[in-house]
Amino acid sequence: MNFDIGQFASKETELKVEMGVMWDVRIDSQITTNQIADIMGMSSGEVSRLESARMTLTPELVQSYTEAVKSLVTTPTQEEIKAFSEEMASEFNLQQVALFGSFAKNKQTYSSDIDFMIYGHNSSKVPYHDIANIMQLGNKRLKRSIHITDYFLIQQNLDDPRTFRFHARYQLERKNMI
Repeated sequence: MNFDIGQFASKETELKVEMGVMWDVRIDSQITTNQIADIMGMSSGEVSRLESARMTLTPELVQSYTEAVKSLVTTPTQEEIKAFSEEMASEFNLQQVALFGSFAKNKQTYSSDIDFMIYGHNSSKVPYHDIANIMQLGNKRLKRSIHITDYFLIQQNLDDPRTFRFHARYQLERKNMI
């Protein structure tokens, strides 16, 4: 069943939702309001008011903002992702790093996050503070939202049908980076 927000919300609400999605992309991609303002021919203050819906949203204005953000989003190359994976493995003593999801299938969009499966040294659990540090480093380095899954935790929960299905799908689409 497809959910259409238009069935339940006003056009203004739809525009606010679209602005929120694009704002998330802008933040994840480390794009500044000044960069958006330059493209849109506005001041950075006007862009801030637009983003916080303190300005009347029109479909044309939201479309212009969307196009400005999309034009500035950079997509990391496979080489950059591989270099980050190698750095991550070295710095955090990981046995293996695999890419999965849209980037592994080369079907990413401007709003795609980057999904990594990490394997701790000797198949041990990776400490949570290391996972948080990896995510922070990845967000900064690759200018995308990074999701990290610890293979140890997946192995511990294979009796859960959802985990089992995830694991099976992961095995089909993964791309080993190191």
